[in-house]
Amino acid sequence: MKTVARSAALLLLFLFILTIAYIKVNPPLAHGSIGTTTDRHSVIITIGNKSLFGAIHITDVSINGSLPPMEVKVQETDSSAGLMITDIATDPASQFNTEKPAPITLMPNSSPLVTDSAEQLENKVYGLSITEKNPIDKIELSYKFFGLTFIKTIQL
Repeated sequence: MKTVARSAALLLLFLFILTIAYIKVNPPLAHGSIGTTTDRHSVIITIGNKSLFGAIHITDVSINGSLPPMEVKVQETDSSAGLMITDIATDPASQFNTEKPAPITLMPNSSPLVTDSAEQLENKVYGLSITEKNPIDKIELSYKFFGLTFIKTIQL
């Protein structure tokens, strides 16, 4: 009886370690299209969660190394409405839900990389809008998923 319990415990431990390794090799944060102004002072990136289970919690956004951006906002809409790259601080369009990140949560199955067009129309889309006085060359997103910490770097 003890050997069965020990074997079951070892199997569960092995499955847990295998799951953690899979998540580390295949991080859940996905980014799609990137839009910028010509001077690259404003950027919008479609981001989402390609996992079917568990939310992503973005804990930090930095630009050009480790500098905090002047302004970060999140747009949340569906695929058919799209996202806008304007000064969202002065133009809060009614069809878009913009909010200051504190922290940003991306729900499961919200990847901007969906290939099925019927499924894409139903998907929620998240747009990360960043504004800065200097041109933006690189964005780093720190996030947590199931207690694990990840960093995603996006080059423009």
